Amino acid sequence: MRKDKLMVVGFIAVVLLFVIGVFYITKDGKIGQTMSHLKSSFIGLDRTIEVYNYGVVEPVKSYKSQTQIEYPSSGTVRFLDNGKTVNITGGLVISIEQ
Repeated sequence: MRKDKLMVVGFIAVVLLFVIGVFYITKDGKIGQTMSHLKSSFIGLDRTIEVYNYGVVEPVKSYKSQTQIEYPSSGTVRFLDNGKTVNITGGLVISIEQ
């Protein structure tokens, strides 16, 4: 009887540690950001992201993907492109959602 109680308490402790670990990992900055981008790629909108220099008519770079766009600080745009983080600072960014 005592061995059964010990096994139940041990099982509950392992499950609790697992839940706390998952919560901690997904709330961590980089991992949380990656999880957010993955979620966005499954349910997000198709986007065309175009980057322009000021005074230039044609885009410098164009990206097409399902991704989440973040604005971590003033004048900075961040998103994932093929699993790599793209940070754009000081350019004009236009996002066309389809």
